[in-house]
Amino acid sequence: MRKTVFIFLFFLVTSSFATEKWEIFETEYKGPKVDNPFADVWLNAEFTFKNHTYFVDGFYDGDQTYKIRFMPEFEGKWTYTVFSNIPSLNEKKEVLSVHPPSLKIMDRSLFAILFILSMRMVHLIIR
Repeated sequence: MRKTVFIFLFFLVTSSFATEKWEIFETEYKGPKVDNPFADVWLNAEFTFKNHTYFVDGFYDGDQTYKIRFMPEFEGKWTYTVFSNIPSLNEKKEVLSVHPPSLKIMDRSLFAILFILSMRMVHLIIR
């Protein structure tokens, strides 16, 4: 009589998202209907990349929707965990892939630097 051994592997199911370095990443979650969502529900996230950890508070955005926004400063695979007093959202683990910035982000940064420099030049000329 042969015995067969079954090995079950359980994988933690996570969602995966992608964004660019310095781009604002936003994720949203639906919550239950409560009397005062601003006071009755709290939501935050812990973003981790290598030895960097950031804690971000979430906020209520209306229509039973809660959001978390984060701007990653390093490229690579980030993980984050959502914590909440809503059981369906508590300890929700997610993955965020951060890619190099596109030209639109670098153009915005360059524009901001050039704008600040031009304003300083105007200030010096007026004096």
